[in-house]
Amino acid sequence: MTANEIDNKENNTKLKKFFEEESKNLGNLTEIFIQNFYPSYSVNNDIAELEKENSLDLLNSFTFYKICECKIYDVDDRFEYFLEKLKKLFTAAYSMNRNVYYGIVGDNGNVSLVLGVDDKNGENETILSIIKGLLSGIKIEKYDKKFVIEKDDNGKDKKRFVGCISGVPAVKIDGEYQKKDLSPLIRSLNKENYTIMILCKPLEKESIQNKINEAINIQDKCFAISKRTLSLQTGKSEGETHTKSHSESEGQSIGVSAAPLLALAGAAIGSAIPGVGTFIGGGIGSLIGSAFNASKTKGTNHSYSDAISKTINENESISGDIQNGFAIELMKMAESTIERLKIGRNIGMWETVISYSSESKWAMDIIQGSLYSEIASEVPEILPPVVFPYENAIEEQAIIPKGFFENEKDYKNNLCSLITSEEICGICSIPIENTFGFEINESKGYALNYLKKENDKTLGYVCEYDNPLDNVPFGLSEEDLNKHVFVCRNYGKR
Repeated sequence: MTANEIDNKENNTKLKKFFEEESKNLGNLTEIFIQNFYPSYSVNNDIAELEKENSLDLLNSFTFYKICECKIYDVDDRFEYFLEKLKKLFTAAYSMNRNVYYGIVGDNGNVSLVLGVDDKNGENETILSIIKGLLSGIKIEKYDKKFVIEKDDNGKDKKRFVGCISGVPAVKIDGEYQKKDLSPLIRSLNKENYTIMILCKPLEKESIQNKINEAINIQDKCFAISKRTLSLQTGKSEGETHTKSHSESEGQSIGVSAAPLLALAGAAIGSAIPGVGTFIGGGIGSLIGSAFNASKTKGTNHSYSDAISKTINENESISGDIQNGFAIELMKMAESTIERLKIGRNIGMWETVISYSSESKWAMDIIQGSLYSEIASEVPEILPPVVFPYENAIEEQAIIPKGFFENEKDYKNNLCSLITSEEICGICSIPIENTFGFEINESKGYALNYLKKENDKTLGYVCEYDNPLDNVPFGLSEEDLNKHVFVCRNYGKR
């Protein structure tokens, strides 16, 4: 095996270990996200072994009010109109830390839309006043019927097909309300005995903040995993240098001076010329002698240079960005959850159980399908609803997890959904069409104030639609009565 093959094998081993560690971390983050925000996905569809409350006893301990009819005038969008009213009710109940119950009950051909708010310390009248004040124009009566199990022909308790659904309804997509309406479901279940119950418990603000922190932590860790830059480098270098040099030098110099000899010759010449000749001859001889000098130089230079240079380089570099699609998707879901929790922190966040039952299997299937269609949304960051049907009929009106209404800080229920006060109105909705047990009437609203004069005789009280205001009397003076009141009698036929 060559050196390159060994390096590649080591790099592949490192990469494999790196990706295995990343996948493990991403799996842990996904598990934490599911447990905190979509716990129903961690439950097996068979919920028969889950601990449950006695639904009959619990439902009969609540105080319910029946929504009979509603009067509206010049309303363009009924769904938005009712949603805003219910959202205010849920927000007010959340601020008071009250449980809210909403349901549709079909009993021997009679249909009732029921609404209940937890009445601590027996404050029924106070709760009723709050409901009437927030749901103006809606006629509300106390619901006195008890939840019972019907008897069959043999006198035995009838069993019911029971189910539960968990999900987050989206009432707004891109700022536009998505119309939700339960009136088709009510009409399709005509003459059936059934119960649809939505139980809502407020989530404490401290718990909301802890969940926000958890979602932010998941988002940050997913961001670190979502994109990685990997660089693999391999290098090899060899070098050899050889230098050789040789130098040789040789030199010689010879010098001869003839000045004395020529001086003598010049003197001899000067002798021939008396007087001046001797002087001039000696000077010329000296000059000629000094100018004559012989020199000889010889040099030899040998140089030899030998240089050998050898270099071998091998380099391999691979660099690239690796994107983890699973981490990106989980990061988007965490971001969407953070935004929902922030909204719920302001207007209310609820732990919600949605349960239903019917005496016939096909009626339960209709309820299950209709609720699924109302809850399922087109928001990709929200997981689809999860349905938990009972395979066999049981003697229960609804599935209520054990300890759901106990205010334990660390209580966790895997059948609950975390829903804001606005989102919950997508399922706890008032029908926007006339249906069995509920009517919508067009009626103009009039002034709610009347200034009674001293001589007026009280005739009655001012009404807000069908609700008399016993503190706002209405009357006419005797003079006005004589002018405007006409008394007649119809004798009829004998």
